[in-house]
Amino acid sequence: MRLKAFVERQHLNGLSDVILVDQHQVRELALGITPHAIAGSFSAADGYADPVLTTRGFASAAQRHGASYWTNTKCDSLIMTSSRITGAKTTRDAIEAKITVLAAGAWSIGLAADAGLHLPIRIEPLQMILSTPAPSNSLAPVLSSLGRKLSL
Repeated sequence: MRLKAFVERQHLNGLSDVILVDQHQVRELALGITPHAIAGSFSAADGYADPVLTTRGFASAAQRHGASYWTNTKCDSLIMTSSRITGAKTTRDAIEAKITVLAAGAWSIGLAADAGLHLPIRIEPLQMILSTPAPSNSLAPVLSSLGRKLSL
């Protein structure tokens, strides 16, 4: 069963709070879920974050520690000196840095590859939709499906 293997992988990765739940527990955790759901995985420590607010929070914290943060600026490539990344070329300017953080989401793979690096990540086309606010707790917990490209 793929779900059981998923839970076991989470445990191997140190996420010991992830548990396998049966169809009755799934219905208790996710009211209104389809009756076809036969099992699930659950972590009480799981959560979700607003991506815009999270990005702003990371940017503010980085700025407090001396980082520069630019908006509306595309990173075209990483600057390599010998076998070390020493900055980035952007549409605004070239930036030299002692430490470069590559946090370009799906675009990180291409930027790294252009610098001769392989990142062990993959892109999956999951659909995420931002909508108007829902009633409190109506979208908790976060749900996904093994058989479909779905995340709620």
